[in-house]
Amino acid sequence: MLSTQELNVRESLIGKLCREYVAINKIECIGADDFETICKMDNRRLEEAYDALMHVKMIIEINEIIAKLKSGE
Repeated sequence: MLSTQELNVRESLIGKLCREYVAINKIECIGADDFETICKMDNRRLEEAYDALMHVKMIIEINEIIAKLKSGE
């Protein structure tokens, strides 16, 4: 059984991961299947998934900046 602190950390990780997933994919909400998959992850995997999403987000932002520079904005 997880302690209250471990549950709080887990809840925070799931929330951050879901918010970033929604933002990156430009969708209104996360699908039930994706949410279920995320909830099945242990904390280590949640942290790894969040870090990976942050890298994807950074790449998207860099590509948007490059596109703006190329278009002359």
